[in-house]
Amino acid sequence: MNSENIGYENGLKALKQVEVFLAQVGWEPQQTDIEEVLLVDFESENIPIANAHFDVRVDYERFLCYFNFKDIAGEEQRKYVMEFITLANFDLVIGNFELNLNTGQVRFKSSVDFTQLELNNTFIRNTIKCAMDVVEVYGEALVEVINGTKEPMRAFQEAGVGLTNSNEKGKFNLE
Repeated sequence: MNSENIGYENGLKALKQVEVFLAQVGWEPQQTDIEEVLLVDFESENIPIANAHFDVRVDYERFLCYFNFKDIAGEEQRKYVMEFITLANFDLVIGNFELNLNTGQVRFKSSVDFTQLELNNTFIRNTIKCAMDVVEVYGEALVEVINGTKEPMRAFQEAGVGLTNSNEKGKFNLE
């Protein structure tokens, strides 16, 4: 068996592990049209996220976690959303906000390369937790910019206050 087959098998194993992990934390993953992508719908009105999708790039041994915002940036707001995203992304260690300039969809992405490693629950949890932490700090401010109720710099500065409150219990729970 060559190394490409070993990587592919490792990727398939990782996809199953992600599905098991999501079920264990009570998130009820749903299969999508794309075999390697699982979707979790969030129905809560208390968070700015509509859903998350979890993508295992089986051939490349990569795990990607996307948190998709409910609100869509209208054409007139997209330049302000880009400004906010640029401010927020600059000092992020892992992950980034993304804006689809054609549709106005906003999401946060976190990922991990697990080449030649087992994608275990710790890797999965940490990848998801990283995304959750950033969304908790910047999510509400970003929605205010998307909706045009706050200027990007002001929203960013006010959201940054949340970075010092790391001991607070978050809105998401992976325990």
